[in-house]
Amino acid sequence: MSPPLDPTNQLEGMSIGDLSKFTGMEVARLRMWEKRYGRPYAERRPSGHRRYSHKELQFMLLISEALEKGFRIGQIIKMADPDLARLIREDNSYPNMSDIEEASEHTSFPDMTLWLESVMAFRCRQLFDLLKKSNRDLGCVQMMQTRIKPFMEHIGHLWEKGLLHVGHEHFASNCIQDYLKELWRQNNHDKMRPQVLAAMLPGDDHSLGLNMACATLTEAGYRVLYLGHRAPVNAILATLKSSQAIGIAISVPRTTNWETTKSWLEEIRDRLKKDVFISVGGAGIKEEIASINNYRELHSFHDWLVAKRHSIP
Repeated sequence: MSPPLDPTNQLEGMSIGDLSKFTGMEVARLRMWEKRYGRPYAERRPSGHRRYSHKELQFMLLISEALEKGFRIGQIIKMADPDLARLIREDNSYPNMSDIEEASEHTSFPDMTLWLESVMAFRCRQLFDLLKKSNRDLGCVQMMQTRIKPFMEHIGHLWEKGLLHVGHEHFASNCIQDYLKELWRQNNHDKMRPQVLAAMLPGDDHSLGLNMACATLTEAGYRVLYLGHRAPVNAILATLKSSQAIGIAISVPRTTNWETTKSWLEEIRDRLKKDVFISVGGAGIKEEIASINNYRELHSFHDWLVAKRHSIP
């Protein structure tokens, strides 16, 4: 298995795909800016691969923050790194560690300060190590319920208060997703396990919750068929029909359009055989839907899955 991505690795740097992942910017957009403005700047390695340094990651995260504030790319892309950072500071939104520490005074678990420090410094390897420790100490489901969930809620709180860049939120979310993907894929090779399709509906992009569901599925003894985010309803139904999946797990993020999502869920339920289960979870769920299992907590989802697996003939 390849090691987890560490954007602080000064020797290797990162690919444009990795740069896209950690900044939340599309690869096509980054390539266009590089061709037109010369940034982000790529270095050519002896192997011939183009790699972007940690310095370029920091600069592009500043670019992302400035764009969020309404600046145009032509105004900022050619600025020197210190000048761009100063521009954001003058807008009274540059992260201030003392403010962050004050806002995080009453943390929900002992190591949360270390988790925050790793995000502030863009240290993905450090965050991976903290996640691994939590998994060893608590187990997968407990780690997600009592560490990852409150941590990401706190990151969102700091972001809403203007104490973190949008880049920090993207960085934290992508690092944790990478870890969870590595975790559940390690346990996803046993073909004797019952298979469950995992997906998000059209328009839904924030897939951290989906990867938490996948980790819960493998922990409960299932094999995941991963469709990912923005899965068309017809694709979900066709995949269920052509696979051996006995059910589907759908993540519904807070940003979803609930009325549209509800109609799609009802359509999927109507078009599926009754013995194929549907489980949904996430902050975007507004009400229960008949014949669909709605889980609010990962613990309850895990327990339901275990009971369901034991009832399979």
